[in-house]
Amino acid sequence: MHRMNWLAGSAAIALLAATPALAEPQIGTVFEREYRGAEGTRVGGEVRDLHWNNVVFAEEAVQTEADEWTELEFLDGTRLSVGSNSEVVLDRFVYDPAQSTGDAVITFGKGVFRFVSGDMQNKDGYQLVTPAATLEIRGTIFRLIIDAANNVLLYVEQGLVEMISCGGDTEVIEAGGSGIAYGNCSGVSSRFGDITVDHPDQRDGETASGGPIDSVRTQGDSQDNNDP
Repeated sequence: MHRMNWLAGSAAIALLAATPALAEPQIGTVFEREYRGAEGTRVGGEVRDLHWNNVVFAEEAVQTEADEWTELEFLDGTRLSVGSNSEVVLDRFVYDPAQSTGDAVITFGKGVFRFVSGDMQNKDGYQLVTPAATLEIRGTIFRLIIDAANNVLLYVEQGLVEMISCGGDTEVIEAGGSGIAYGNCSGVSSRFGDITVDHPDQRDGETASGGPIDSVRTQGDSQDNNDP
């Protein structure tokens, strides 16, 4: 009897030890229908290709290289397009559809992105972190570029974004405006118009929203219109 109890206890411990990665909650799916080379790395170190409708998990890191990109959709319908040569960590995404409230943390490391907020009504529930600033949003669609010097370039298509620099300075960027948070934490500046258009990462089809991000956006919009 003691041997049977010991074996049962050992089996339970082994099962728990063998499946720690399963503890990370599912927070969304891959929305890009055509595989474009993006990879996800989970907490346990598992690296996998991100194909359409694959589940993505909390704390998963998404990476792309040249000519690669993807789009993700989270629990509340928030969409994140990830351009080429980009890295982002999906720290957390919790959503209560009954209350339309949630708590999301996304850490942008480098590259080019387009963010479209979803049904979460408490916009302070989004914590969007970059190397040079945190972003607070309200009903927002924006493009984001993080360059090699950790400068953060932002263009707001819809809604508004408050940029809080790593040095403590703040700028509110409204629709049609742009902001820059400097990688050396020296501050934030703003101006009207799209500054991301003239950035090398935006113009270069291998690294940018001028290529892959716009393509992903068009595909996503067409999927909305055509899906039953």
